[in-house]
Amino acid sequence: MFIKKERVAIWSGGIGLLFAMAAATMEFYDPVLLIGAVVIGAIYGVPTGLLVETGRKQWLAILVLMTLLPLSGLLVHWLLPLFLLLTIAVTVYLNSYVMAPLLNNSTKESFLHLVRIITGMWRGIQIVEGGKVVVPPGGARVLGPAITIVRPNCAIALEGGPIQPRIVLGPTFLITERFEYIKQVFDLQPEHTCEPLKGCLTSDGIEVRVDITSMAGLNIRSNSRRDTKTVSPAELEYLQRQYWYITEWRAKLSSALKESAHNCIAQYSLEHLVARPPYERIRREIRIESNIRLRKWGIRVFDLSIENIAPPADLVKRNAAATAAATEEQIRAQAWKDALIVMADGYDVARQLNLPEEMIHREVLRRTLEQLAQEPGVGALFSPSMSAALRELLESIRS
Repeated sequence: MFIKKERVAIWSGGIGLLFAMAAATMEFYDPVLLIGAVVIGAIYGVPTGLLVETGRKQWLAILVLMTLLPLSGLLVHWLLPLFLLLTIAVTVYLNSYVMAPLLNNSTKESFLHLVRIITGMWRGIQIVEGGKVVVPPGGARVLGPAITIVRPNCAIALEGGPIQPRIVLGPTFLITERFEYIKQVFDLQPEHTCEPLKGCLTSDGIEVRVDITSMAGLNIRSNSRRDTKTVSPAELEYLQRQYWYITEWRAKLSSALKESAHNCIAQYSLEHLVARPPYERIRREIRIESNIRLRKWGIRVFDLSIENIAPPADLVKRNAAATAAATEEQIRAQAWKDALIVMADGYDVARQLNLPEEMIHREVLRRTLEQLAQEPGVGALFSPSMSAALRELLESIRS
């Protein structure tokens, strides 16, 4: 609610003037007393103005508390205990406004809860959020009866009561039984995991690594994590199994993903996985098989993606070396082809000039060597020493 500060200031100043007039009526003409009356009146005018502007009862309680506190200190007769009790009651009533949002926005219910806590009927408050107990700090164990608030995406297992364990899903508000306490907290929010699965064998016996990203968690529907009215008996049974049999569901998830990936990759050859990797099909097969394996444990893979399928590093290195050797052989073959074409062209030019046979051989050799020296593949055709010898021969022919 928007509060107009000007109106609150007017109320504060007006009540300050009333206090000053009251002091003057009682013939307190000392300037210090008059200024003090104005200040005190202005202080009491602030909650009065806020009460009028907002209409909220907590400002009335604050005004009453501001009145009771000085009276409790000034009174010395039999009314003193009564004023002290009223002061405590108003203080608790004010605190109940702070707790009301946690308790169905009911100030009355919040007030009764605080009274029970103060009198020792209840042991305090517990709040479960984000997969852990956040109140009291550090997750200290609180024996019931205690106010327990479980936020969405959380569940708790309670022990020490008539039903052991008692599984409760959030969001909910409950009061634990006598000596009942929180034994375990379940985080129902699915988690993202990135896991490299090594040792997966292809159909031709080649070991590859599969990098998988998954979103998985306890098999609780999103509606059930937000509204306890939609929780099914099967989901409660999943949590029971988690409590009794599984200490860490992530280990079950990792094992299921690994076994499913091994079975799926074994259907494909390495050439198929490298040349045309069917990522979508592999992703679907691994997810379906993993969920079948995890169903009895109450765990589910909500989403899964294949980031990469990589063969062993030594195999990649050998393939690269083989590719480089094949490329070098191809360059060498092309160089031989170019050399033969150059030699044939040299004979044709010499015959057209009607040169003697000796000069033809000499001219062919010269042109061949000159052309070879210009060809980019000549380095693959001859060794460095052979290339140097050919250059010397070419120089001698020219000279």
